[in-house]
Formats: sequence, C-alpha cells, structure tokens
Amino acid sequence: IAQQSNKYDDVYIDNANYSISNELDTGFDSQGIDCENYAVNDKNPFKTNSVHPDSEFINDLNHENKEQLNNAEERLRLNILRLIINLKSNNATETCIDICSKDLLDVLSEYKEVNTEVYFNNIRKTTATNAGRQKFISDHINVIQPKSIILGYSTIEQLETDGLSIIIDQKAYVFQGSLFLVCGDLLGLAQIHGFKCAFRQGWKPLFYCDVNRDGLRRINKGSDCQLRTLDKYEKNYMAIEFATGLEKTKLQKKFGIISYSPLRKIRNFDIFQQTAIDIMHVLLEGICQRELKLLFKQIHHEKFATLVSLSTMIRSFQYGSSESSPSNKFNLLSEENEVKFRLSASEMFTLIKYIPLVFYQARLLQSICTSSYWLSFLQLREIVSISFASEIDTTTIKQLEKLVTRYLITFDNAYGYVQRLPKHHLLVHLGDQMDRFGPLRFTSCMIFEKKHSFFKKMKYRNFRNIAVTLARRRQHYIAAQMYTSNNTSTSSFLYSGHKIQKVKELHSSAATQHHLLDSKRTLYETRQVTLFGITYAVGDVVLINDYIFPIDRVFGKILIVIVQDKVILLRLQLLQVISFNQQLCIYELCLLDCSVTKNIYDLKHIWPMRVLKISESLFVSLFPYGRTNLISIE
Repeated sequence: IAQQSNKYDDVYIDNANYSISNELDTGFDSQGIDCENYAVNDKNPFKTNSVHPDSEFINDLNHENKEQLNNAEERLRLNILRLIINLKSNNATETCIDICSKDLLDVLSEYKEVNTEVYFNNIRKTTATNAGRQKFISDHINVIQPKSIILGYSTIEQLETDGLSIIIDQKAYVFQGSLFLVCGDLLGLAQIHGFKCAFRQGWKPLFYCDVNRDGLRRINKGSDCQLRTLDKYEKNYMAIEFATGLEKTKLQKKFGIISYSPLRKIRNFDIFQQTAIDIMHVLLEGICQRELKLLFKQIHHEKFATLVSLSTMIRSFQYGSSESSPSNKFNLLSEENEVKFRLSASEMFTLIKYIPLVFYQARLLQSICTSSYWLSFLQLREIVSISFASEIDTTTIKQLEKLVTRYLITFDNAYGYVQRLPKHHLLVHLGDQMDRFGPLRFTSCMIFEKKHSFFKKMKYRNFRNIAVTLARRRQHYIAAQMYTSNNTSTSSFLYSGHKIQKVKELHSSAATQHHLLDSKRTLYETRQVTLFGITYAVGDVVLINDYIFPIDRVFGKILIVIVQDKVILLRLQLLQVISFNQQLCIYELCLLDCSVTKNIYDLKHIWPMRVLKISESLFVSLFPYGRTNLISIE
C-alpha cells in the first residue's frame, strides 16, 4: 500500500530508538468495512450486525443473504457505493465523502490492483442523483451482506489462552495476557456494567460506591466511603434475579443494579477495581464546568465585573499558539439565574490553567483573592494539575488526597454542599486509582477522543453510528501506513520520528562548544522541535533540575535548539525564582545573564511552559505537575 506524501515542509528524523506506542491509536479491525449500523443485541451487548438466523437485526439496505461476490473490483465498488449512499443520505459534506472514500480505497490491500482514482470518479457519477442511488439499492439489495462483529470477548479469550500472534519485521511474536483496565465516560461504563445511570433513578446511583445518593454529597475522604465489592455485588444480583414483579423493581432501585455486567465473563476481571474514573469526563467536562459557572456568577453578583467584561477578559488573553483556547465567539450568558458557556475539554484545560493570570492582568484578582470561592477554584486547579501530571510518587498521592478533602470542604463553605455534582464524590477515589494504576492521565480517554474529534463533531439526523465507522476506518488507515504490501513494518512504525521546522545548517566549528556533538558531522539549528507529540519552541520555559520534584526549582528559557542526528540540545537562559505567588499558584521569575546547554532527553519534567510578562513581571505556571505548593492544604 503506497503511503501518501507529506504535505508539510517539516523535516522528519528517523528516531526509532525513542519510539513509544501509546501516542498512536493503532487498533486494526479487518472486519470494519460494514459497521455503520451499531446496534446492541439484548443477549450480547457487544454483538453488532449479527448474521445469526435468529437475529432480528435489519441492515440499512434490508438485505437478504443470497450471493457471495468473488470479484475484488465488484466488491470494492459495492462497498464504496454503499458508504457514499449512507453519507449522502445523511447530509454529509463533500469533503467528508472524499476523506472517507479515499481512505477506504487506500487501506484495502486486496484491491491494490484497482485504479482507485478512476473507480472513485465513476462511483461518484453513479450516485449523483437520487434516482441513481435508488436504482443501485434495488439492483444490489440481495448481494450486500453485513459483517458479524463481536467486540472484546473472542480476542480477550484468545489472549488469555493461546495468545495473540503479531508479525513485526517478518518475525512472529506471541503476546499473552488479559483485560487490564476499562476506561470511559462513567455513565457509559455504568450502563455497560448494568447499573442505573441517572442520579435520581437509584438509591445507590454510582456503580463504584456502595453509598446512597444522600451520603455522596457529604463524604470528603475516600476512607469514609464504602466501595462495592464483587462478593456483595454477586449476592445483590442473585437477590434481584430470583425476585419478581414489584419486588424486583424495588431491589433494582435499592442496589442500583439493572442487569449482570457482561464483563464478568472475563476471567479474574474485577469490574470495580479495574474500571477507571476518567479525569477528562469527571474534571474537565463536569466539576470544572460547575466551578467556573459558580465563580463567574459570584463575581457578577458582587459587582466586581459583569459577564460581558469577563467574556472579554477571557477572549482577549494571549494564550499559547499551540494551545486549545476559547474561541473569539466565547461568551458568558445568564439564563434562569445561571451562567452558561460552552467549552471543549481541551479548551477548559487551558482556561483553568490561565484564569489566575487572566484575572491578574485585568486587575480583578485583588478584589477576590481573599474569598472562599477563589480559594475553592485554586484548590480545584491544583487537583487538575496533579491529575494530568506525567510524573508522580507516593507524596503526590498523599497531596492529592489531602487536597481533595480540603477542596470539598472549601467548596461547601463557598457555595453549599447542595451545589455538588455526583462527580464531586468521585474525587475522593482518585488517590486510590493513582496508587493502583499510576498517573491518571494515562487512564483517561482524552488522547483517544482528541484524536477522533473530527469524527465526533459530525452530527447526522440518523440512527446509524457513523462516528464509530469513521473512527474505525481511520484506524485502518493509520495501521496501513505502518506496513508495506510485503507485511513488513515501515520506518514510521508506531512513531514517524521527530518533527523539526525551519532548519538552518551551522558551521562544524560550532560543535566544539558542546561535548555531545561530533565536529565531523552536519550540525543544524532550529526554532522548534516536536518529540512524541510535545513541541518545544524558542521562548518556552522548561524545568531543568536533575530531579523530578526538586526543592529549589530551576527554570530555563529556550534560546535555540541544536540538532545533530539523534542528539537534540537546548540552549537555555536561566531564570531565577523570586517567589511562588499563593494567590495565583504561579511562579514569579526574573532572567539571569547566564546560559546553559541541556540535552532534551535529560529533562525530568517533559512539559514545556509558557512565560508571560505582565506589568514587567515574568510568570510561569508549572501545570500540569505532580506537586502543589498551595499552603492552604497543609
């Protein structure tokens, strides 16, 4: 399969020695051709488009299985026609149709002998009119078959018994194991596990906790909360199973259980201990939304600023160019005595990070800095910072647990416990999850959802899960880019290499200034380099200590980036820490007249930071980070 040419002017350096696998979603499903219809079977919620003779599932073309096509070109034509008809019927844009169709053509290696460009143009003509589409359906209604797709069980069973065989560089590797962790939107996971999803529908509404809904708003420590256990879950379910009529309904509401979790079919899988709380859904799309709405409402109520002026402050702030920031259309509205606004998860992350500086720049901070609601926000901000940190230790876990307890108490003092969301309670369990699985960012859906945000934004007035189909085919495309037609991995297997922009060659004599460089080899300098999805640019600030959590932190401002083969050096101007501003949770710095050189791979804290100059002062936010210096939690 021929790889598409890169349209960017970047230089890619082959660096397979430093490749990582968790930055790319490389799931490959050979059965993903026909999965627009994503229906749930009552007996098996993971089965879709079943061809079982007893299945009541009806395909979107209402097929009847009669004929198997053997011609590769004919199968290709039918599949592409079917895809385009589905997209056109649901008002897809021409750009969307081009992307979906061409990606599918590029991926399917069995059709490599077909002139895909010619076929694509011919197929487009066939479906140009409604009459043409209807004729195609009537002509081929008996030959288009759905795929039988079973997600999860068969693959996991094979992984547990015989193992999965994967060929890499013409060598077969067998991997054995089992399902380790399930992560997702908590309401979706609760539904999969067979629990009641709405907060008002069950006396014990959270599948994670064996606590009633009234107690959830009053618990501030994880040690005060009783978790569900498998033994008690099995007993509760058996009681429901043997009950009938009204008694069964009462027990379902009492225990919050509707049906038996299908994931219990997996051996040794604990649906409570191995189901993760997703910090994106809990924090960025839940608690942070509530906190900011209450904060803005309080500021407006006390007449420190209007909603219009707050909107202007947020829109006009100079965010980083590579950060997802609130758009120019961001606006705070007042509806039914509530503040309303809309932000994506990544935009919320950026806003939470910079709100202290937004208010400081607008000279609003001095009016609210001593209030309980501002302290509540700062404590939540530190929880977000620790939750998205890449590096943690036992001290991080203890600080997070203590911070959560103090935050919930402060939140209640500022707004009242009735303002708590059910998601607030889940904070008390984050420390335990971090202790079991490590940094919370690695058990979050945020990377996956951001990768497929293009598909998630497509909204059709239909009953087919087009987003699932497009995401799956995109995974096919990514997987196809990693292998040649001879089934050997390409140079971009799992990682396409570091991306370096605007490279300028230096004289070899410059290498003598750095002992890590070879004066006989070509030397380059650049203003920006991207490693594993993290971009370092001139003007950014990095933490350069030789320890992950140093007591006396040393920062360096990137002056230039030097590259020689796989060696990447940062020339840094040192910055001195003046103080940690407790009202902002941000470091105030000053530039020093000295510089150092640091190998980029020696950075213990990998995330670059943006330095902001406000009123002749330099500020840096160490966010995300696995420590907090907020005195109020002590």
